[in-house]
Amino acid sequence: MERKVNAVIVGNTAFDINTFLNRDGQKEKTITNKGGACIYSLIPGSLFNKIGVVTRIGNDFDKELFNNKNIDTLGLKMIDGPSTRFIHTYLSLDGQTRTFKEEVNEECMIKVEDIPKEYLEANYIHVCTNFPDIQLELVKYLKNNSNAKISIDTHEAYVDDPKVLEAFNLVDIAFIDKEYKNLHNCLCPIKIYKLGKEGCRYVSKEKDFTAKAPLCDFVVDKTGAGDCVTGVFLSLKALGKTDEEALQIAVETATKSIKDYGVEHLLNK
Repeated sequence: MERKVNAVIVGNTAFDINTFLNRDGQKEKTITNKGGACIYSLIPGSLFNKIGVVTRIGNDFDKELFNNKNIDTLGLKMIDGPSTRFIHTYLSLDGQTRTFKEEVNEECMIKVEDIPKEYLEANYIHVCTNFPDIQLELVKYLKNNSNAKISIDTHEAYVDDPKVLEAFNLVDIAFIDKEYKNLHNCLCPIKIYKLGKEGCRYVSKEKDFTAKAPLCDFVVDKTGAGDCVTGVFLSLKALGKTDEEALQIAVETATKSIKDYGVEHLLNK
């Protein structure tokens, strides 16, 4: 049977260990999510369309999370050893100020050769937030070997690395946090600015519009909300939805995602 997926997520899977200060009457509360940018994009996107995934997981990660009819796992590899940990401590109630550190298992880092040849025929391929040198290598490979529209995102820990700007200059769609001023003038033809509680703004030569976020009366966990936007937007674009419809639904889904920890809860709603 022919395997065909029109949207692919290429990213790191990890355990996200998030500490929230002054939460639920406690001095601090620590929550561990199945995360990494890959999961935060993949799970929400899979609610709407079939998506291929390129990632590596440790032997301590529950593979059952990928057992979803809308997730194609040809690019999933399990390695012998622990999964990477990404550790955030949120210093403000609005989630805007946080510290970050990583405990990386090098064997979990994606390599170009992990990308199945079948996925190169997809219409959309997203290169998630990654270490700048790895991300740039992945983008260059995809530009040379696929006709897909390539998209990209990054994290505040890496945004000032020159390799990040180089990668953003090469892709078709750039997802950019409003605070990342050095990326606002990148050469990417389609830029989607993430505006937090205001939603997202889409800018290209042809159009400029804002998908407004619905009012959210309480926020539990904003980790991965931007990745959620990415996964849903590309999933819906691969289905043939307009830019306006795809981005509006993506913003609404991201708003739902922040009302609980992680993104697995979206599968039950």
